[in-house]
Amino acid sequence: MATNTSAQNASSSRARQSRHRSSTSVSYIPPQSDSLAVTSNEAARNGPFVLAIRDCVTFFCMLNLFPTIFLPFWTTDPRDEFYLAGPNVFGLIALSIASVIPILLLLVALPAFVFLPGFACVLVIAGGTLFIRTVCKPFEGPCLVTSEPPTDEAIIARQHLLNSERWIFLNGCCVTGHALQKNLNLLSETFGRPVQGVHNETWGLLGDITECIIQRAFGFYSTETRIAYEYVKAYCLDPKVKKVVLIGHSQGGIMVSQVLDELFMDLPSELVAKLEVYTFGNAASHFNNPLRQPVDSTGGYPHILSPSEVMSQAVGRSEVVATASPTSMISPMTPLPLSQRAMYGASRYADPAAPPRSVTQGHNYTVSPYLPTRVIPHIEHYCNSEDMVTRWGTLYSVKNVLGNRFCGHVFIYEGASGHMLNQHYLKNMFPINPPAPNDWDGEIPFLDRVVEVDSATVTKRDVTAAGQLKILRKDSLPLDASYSQQSISKSTDRISSTSDFEGVRLGEGDLLREKDLAGAEGSRITVAMSRSAEGVQQSGKKVRDLSRLWRYMGGECPLD
Repeated sequence: MATNTSAQNASSSRARQSRHRSSTSVSYIPPQSDSLAVTSNEAARNGPFVLAIRDCVTFFCMLNLFPTIFLPFWTTDPRDEFYLAGPNVFGLIALSIASVIPILLLLVALPAFVFLPGFACVLVIAGGTLFIRTVCKPFEGPCLVTSEPPTDEAIIARQHLLNSERWIFLNGCCVTGHALQKNLNLLSETFGRPVQGVHNETWGLLGDITECIIQRAFGFYSTETRIAYEYVKAYCLDPKVKKVVLIGHSQGGIMVSQVLDELFMDLPSELVAKLEVYTFGNAASHFNNPLRQPVDSTGGYPHILSPSEVMSQAVGRSEVVATASPTSMISPMTPLPLSQRAMYGASRYADPAAPPRSVTQGHNYTVSPYLPTRVIPHIEHYCNSEDMVTRWGTLYSVKNVLGNRFCGHVFIYEGASGHMLNQHYLKNMFPINPPAPNDWDGEIPFLDRVVEVDSATVTKRDVTAAGQLKILRKDSLPLDASYSQQSISKSTDRISSTSDFEGVRLGEGDLLREKDLAGAEGSRITVAMSRSAEGVQQSGKKVRDLSRLWRYMGGECPLD
């Protein structure tokens, strides 16, 4: 009887978990339109100490989410970070020691500053730092690491056909050399390319978090950032290299954003355009991607359609409008038949020796006219909504710091937790051997989930950008010009009807009201709202319709 009850409870638990997973949605935040480059990095508006304090306060306010970094923990897959066997165990033990000791030293250092002489405090801190390096150093490995080459001759030949591409990975916090090698191997196996990694050395949990804050607030470039920059720059300058794919995880996302900042200053936009950037659990506070040219260069406000105008123009529109990329490049937006191998990226669907083909062959697409052309054609950020690091990084920067420039598509796996690249991101979002549709068992794969456009965030970002634009227009007037609504732009007189914004919510559920459309000095402005051009085109699409990264799975090639 007890056995039957236990079995029923287990079955009930599995059913509840299945219903929870099947109800998990994917939120999608389209790229910033920002057609007149109104947004800017926070460093342009606030001092480094202000940013550092804000980062610390935000981090401590999210400490209740700290356990979500590790959950789910248990695994039987040797490729996962928390696999408790072999050399992985020793690395986890070393990282645990290197993470606990600094916290104890911090607790000791505070009273030491009060009761001990200054040199004694310095010795305590120096000794603790030396101890951490001594513990971590044996598990770090070389600075430059490459994914293990395949042994199958057919796969080797297939990769040889892709020798004009370079894939580079920057790892996150608390990663040993063994763990980095597993990250590179899984990336290579998933996307069918050799992947080079620049090892971001660890100083333990507290040390890595401190370094993240220093990098974000003070613009500190670590040794690994400088090395990665030199390699990426060399690849962009090499005429034989046609594409450079830069992948960042966690703290590696901060380093990627810094590398991009330097490339934008040093290289012509035509060379930087070789890049494609993808991040997981990104901890960066900004992500630049300059405009090639503004959409509206005639002055005044760009002509932004109200929801009613968009809907009226969308009716009768015959061509398919693609919105996967804020560029002038062709980007496919239609899901493929299940028979096509690239949908799952598994080698069972095609001969691995066959040359890479475009996964959208035979389809004709146009590009969305609503997004401006930017230097880097493709930037995508993948986030687990319950991951503390991405909450502190990408999601806080996009949803809370509205005037901040954070370019790229943002995909948020709602309800998903965990921060490890292999265990919590790649395996759940881009599995090598996903189940066939008839084997989903109530759990829809990430790529096949219908996205829900985060209209509240889109609305708030547009309202903030439009308000800032009005201030900039005022500041750019001649010194003897009297500031008036008429002297700025006639477009400020365009006031959308309240019905256009009915039901649109801001933040955590506040209804959008007419006063929220007020710009500087109370002058109303017109912005793109939730049912605007991008919302109309993206509603009802699946992740695979908007994502570009999945089109590389199994060694395939997207249509450029």
